Amino acid sequence: MKRSLKERFLSFATAMAMGLSSVSLGSVSIVAEDSDSSATDTTLFSLDGTSLSGSWLGANDLYTRIDFQNVFKTESVIMTIPQNTYYLLVHAVGNDNTMTGFTYESGEDNNHYQLIEIDTDGAETWNSGKFNVLPAKSVTDWSGTHDALPATASVEGTILKNDDPSSELTLENAISGTGCSAVTDIEGAKLVSQGLSGQTDSWANNTIVVSAQSGYGVQINVYDYDGSTPAVLTNDTPSQYFTLAYLTPKGEGSSRENVQGWAIQPFDPQSNVSTSQSFTTFYPFGEDGSSKEGTMLNYDPELYDVSIRVYRADEPLETYDDCVKKGVDSIPDYRFASSKDGNLTTLSIIKDIVEYHVDIQADAPVTITEDDHVYLYINVKHESTGDTYYYQPVTMAELPELIVDVEKWMNGNGNIDENEKFRGNETLSVSLVISTQEINLNNITSQTNCSFIQEGDNLKSFTVHYGDRKKTRDESTYVTVYTDYIYLTSVSATHDYDFKTILGDSLYYGITADRFNQTNHAQTNAAANYYQSNNNPIEPDLSGKSSGAFWLPYFVNFNGKTVFDDETTIYEAGEEQGKIFIGQSHNEYGIVLNVDSETRLQDPRDFVTIKTHVPQDMVNNPIEPMIKHMEQMSDELLRHSSNVTPMKVSQNEVLIDTTAFADDVTLYIDGDTLADLMNGNIGGGLKIKKKEGQMLVFNFDSTESLTLGRAIVEIYDEDGNMTDSGANYGASDTENGSATNQWLDRLTRHIVWNLSSVKEVDLEATSGIFLLPDENSVATVTGTSTGWIVTDGYLTNPSGEWHFVYSELPDAGSEKTATVSISKVDIANSEQLTGATLKLTGNFDVENITVTQEDGTKPNSLSVTATEISYITNSQIVTIKGLKNGVYTLTEITAPDGYEVAESITFEVEEGAVKNQTDNNIVMFDKQKSAETTTSTTTTETSTTTTTQATTTEETTSTTEETTSTTETTSTTATTSTTET
Repeated sequence: MKRSLKERFLSFATAMAMGLSSVSLGSVSIVAEDSDSSATDTTLFSLDGTSLSGSWLGANDLYTRIDFQNVFKTESVIMTIPQNTYYLLVHAVGNDNTMTGFTYESGEDNNHYQLIEIDTDGAETWNSGKFNVLPAKSVTDWSGTHDALPATASVEGTILKNDDPSSELTLENAISGTGCSAVTDIEGAKLVSQGLSGQTDSWANNTIVVSAQSGYGVQINVYDYDGSTPAVLTNDTPSQYFTLAYLTPKGEGSSRENVQGWAIQPFDPQSNVSTSQSFTTFYPFGEDGSSKEGTMLNYDPELYDVSIRVYRADEPLETYDDCVKKGVDSIPDYRFASSKDGNLTTLSIIKDIVEYHVDIQADAPVTITEDDHVYLYINVKHESTGDTYYYQPVTMAELPELIVDVEKWMNGNGNIDENEKFRGNETLSVSLVISTQEINLNNITSQTNCSFIQEGDNLKSFTVHYGDRKKTRDESTYVTVYTDYIYLTSVSATHDYDFKTILGDSLYYGITADRFNQTNHAQTNAAANYYQSNNNPIEPDLSGKSSGAFWLPYFVNFNGKTVFDDETTIYEAGEEQGKIFIGQSHNEYGIVLNVDSETRLQDPRDFVTIKTHVPQDMVNNPIEPMIKHMEQMSDELLRHSSNVTPMKVSQNEVLIDTTAFADDVTLYIDGDTLADLMNGNIGGGLKIKKKEGQMLVFNFDSTESLTLGRAIVEIYDEDGNMTDSGANYGASDTENGSATNQWLDRLTRHIVWNLSSVKEVDLEATSGIFLLPDENSVATVTGTSTGWIVTDGYLTNPSGEWHFVYSELPDAGSEKTATVSISKVDIANSEQLTGATLKLTGNFDVENITVTQEDGTKPNSLSVTATEISYITNSQIVTIKGLKNGVYTLTEITAPDGYEVAESITFEVEEGAVKNQTDNNIVMFDKQKSAETTTSTTTTETSTTTTTQATTTEETTSTTEETTSTTETTSTTATTSTTET
């Protein structure tokens, strides 16, 4: 019966009985196979006693490990070895061992053997286990009785193949060579010893490592046209490549009729210049090579010849039959050369000669002049040498096509490289480059003072497309011409939007937000679902005559977070933190504050009208519809393809030039590209050259973090003359109607930042319309910025203000009040009189009425009720603020001493002005009494001249009549003018 370890060894008695001769080799050291030895060609390893001092290893300390690998030793191979077929015969020669006390008796044989069967079932490696070749002997010395081993003089191993695997090979037959033979391979796998180079459960090298190299090797190399320079394969037609290896009986030829087995492996010559393949097992051919069934065949060089063919196809090839029927055994523009050495075939794939052209085609005649500074640039990458280049200026005079025949290439210094030729397998990039000045190759390669025009970019109202490479081949000369195409397609630009369409009802609010945490002063109005005031003043005083309205449903504290959640504090009406601090400054028209309670206003303001609503009603209308409109508009804008290209014309400057387009069109810029060019900080390095009426939309579809700063914008007319520039103004201004704010008012209507994908944005002195549809977005004003911002996310302004400068903002619906100045003067010299008691009757909002003299003090005996205001004059003009719409009558109750009581004056206030007057000054004239009193009849004649001018305002679509009326009487004259608050 077989032993479990499948090993047999010969005892002393057996060895002596067989008459084996003794061999004595002296030293106990063991050396590797590659040292001098008497090993035969079939000996797998042979270790003698010449080196490895310090290892102190004996034969019984050794192992043998066989690693099954491919022919290139790059991959492991799964090997199955049939039982009773292959054996390792270990032969050791022993010596007396003074260390252990082991001695050979006179005539005792010191040759010892161990037979170990090599039997694997689907394994990558085989291990012999520790050798047990040297026998132990019982020895008695001063320490007692113990087993002792002889010293090792030498040890060698040989692989034997059993002639009859139906029965075990015996040790006796193995030693004598009966019924077996020494071999140098296992199942066709060539055995190569690596010597004593492995470790098994030891700190020292105690394992003889053997590589069993299986299969047939194929080395595929791809070369340039010279047949010696490695270069990946270039092919116009996308293909998959396969190596077919097939077995035929040795010496009988490679025809299909003789095929015994086949194997297929893919390779990629388009990516790799060198590929190593190992074929170990083969499918049986069967009837036609279309099946993968049957017992696999192992490559055995004694039995088979191997033939190699390369096939290409546009689909995977799985069988021999697939290769014949679906594959093509040639590669366009390439030829093959092969050589064979033993079990290795080297196959070379060599490229034919090629030429190279660039064809620039436009769909309409195009003019490109030298002043446009457009260049054709080609960069060729090489694996082992430096890049080579080609560039030339591009000029086209109303031409639809330009063909460039590229023959001379330059090195990195700009010098012509006479040895450089185009081969068709280069990694090559073709680009158009544009600048604002004449440039050289160094400018282009370093991207200094120029910009690469990318696929889809705009050039002079054309879109640039880089086409596929095409080729033609002259079969007689084997010359292939490759042509790269650049297509210029006319850009269509139309008037798609204006700022009112984009904003919708958000037009009327500088800030429209889901969450607004005001952490600094601001000069804007706002509509926000959730508002945190932090006791910071807000003053909408830059938007022309109107201050507009606020819509603030919920007053909250976000408690340091940017979302509204369970940790958000909601302030009820009356809580101090739940108030808005509207400052003193405002525009002519008052403010409408839409909140849930009149207690929401921190300090009383006579110019603020409070309207109360249910909070959720305010969320539902108008705030959420405005945010929804913004989201829809953002999505709609994002669907437009870009038709303007940012150009990085220097290290610190990006240029956007739209002056080639019409004045009233909508133009779209890829904001993600712009952000990449400017490293996420779009600001001072951006220059925009545009026409006044052009709407520029910056679409962001992937950028998540961004800083927007102040860009320099220049305005040009149709003739290319610059008419205005942002460089002439400041980044912001706190004065209503200033030159800077007039510029920003015009500018912000025509710049749209569609921040669709942006989650975090810092706004540093920027301007425009800002759309943020992401509900998790965070916008932070870090420098005073201007325009409109509409966000479904969170907005805060820790280190910058928000300015709303829309000069055409209509009145928010509050009742405009008038400020009226009343003078009591002598009709003879127009001097102010003291001591007259005057009474103004009408309908008064007592809480919002203020009455002051020129020096800021109140008049003498001032009395204010809901129906009348009375006081005594004191030689100063009296100003009454807060007169609502209605009819008022000024009556003199008592005249100053020596004056007659004047006739009453009646006037009407409407929309913050006294009707039919040029100002709001009411002058009542007193006439001194005559010295003598006579009875007479006085006739008063009145002559009135009235001029009326009608003015239509677009936002209110109403007509306001401005009327100037002059009335002359013999006793009293009233003159008025208009001042709105």
